[in-house]
Amino acid sequence: MTDTYRATVALQTRARTFRFPLEAVRVERGRHLHLAKSSRLFANNGLVVLYCDGATALNVGPGLCAVWCPLKGEVQFAENGAHFAVPKRFVYVADSNRSYDAEVPASAACLAIVASQTTWAALHGFGDDTQYHAPAVFPALHPVANDMRRAIIAFARECFSSAQQRQSSSRQVTMLAGIVARLQQVFEPLIQRCPGRTIARQRSVFLRMQRTRLHIELYNALELDVSMLAHMANYSVWQFIKIFRQVFVATPHAYLARCRVEVATLLLRSRSTMGVADVARAAGFSSRSAFSRNMKQISGSSATKLRALAAADEREIEAPALHWSST
Repeated sequence: MTDTYRATVALQTRARTFRFPLEAVRVERGRHLHLAKSSRLFANNGLVVLYCDGATALNVGPGLCAVWCPLKGEVQFAENGAHFAVPKRFVYVADSNRSYDAEVPASAACLAIVASQTTWAALHGFGDDTQYHAPAVFPALHPVANDMRRAIIAFARECFSSAQQRQSSSRQVTMLAGIVARLQQVFEPLIQRCPGRTIARQRSVFLRMQRTRLHIELYNALELDVSMLAHMANYSVWQFIKIFRQVFVATPHAYLARCRVEVATLLLRSRSTMGVADVARAAGFSSRSAFSRNMKQISGSSATKLRALAAADEREIEAPALHWSST
């Protein structure tokens, strides 16, 4: 592990001045790093920017919220015995409530931005002391466009640049706050649907519900255990289903079916030679008939028709290129 940059940031909010250390660290190839809230890196609510080379592994303890951005390849995550991969062009915001392992394969590389929820809350400028304990960053898997990836890379490059080239730490914090705000802007209408008399209460409820939604998205091939999800959200089964539907405008089972259809749609639109029955099983459907029924209800199209349309789109894209090259 090589430290490349340290600074102290002072954020002035309406309630007080919040100071925290900002540190950029390169995790060298072959290293294993354990990140704990009690470690030196996170003393005084520090924020750490990590560049992880290939063949590195990290263990992240509870109490830390990390934003992961694969730069090439995919990053492997393991949590409570379950495994999933986050590929390039996605940003994964990990849950701060539990520990997990992250592995960067030899051919991959990634950025990670790690801090406590208290630091993220200060970063977002929550202005009074009652909201310092309100969640500021929510666990999620975000698809990101090229401009968002460039913004994240620009922020990291700013942190890792030499002292002569580096801008002020306040500029770096402004860049990061803008990135996270853009990532999470889709959550604002959902937070407003959450029960609670204050925005802090609504955000706390949304955090609990978002944990369950992310679990459904990451493990969509598994059978749905509503009682387990209700326990995860700390609600009774009846309360959980009611609030989930209120926030996400779908029951947990309906949302799972939607996730499975999205996975199947991606497989059908790819150049995969998988048959329709194989696609149904890969997406988590118990039978081809259940897959066909949900596909028609949710997407309005059959699997066969969707695959034919995808093939036609490919021919339309390829045809101009062939015509252009012949002139």
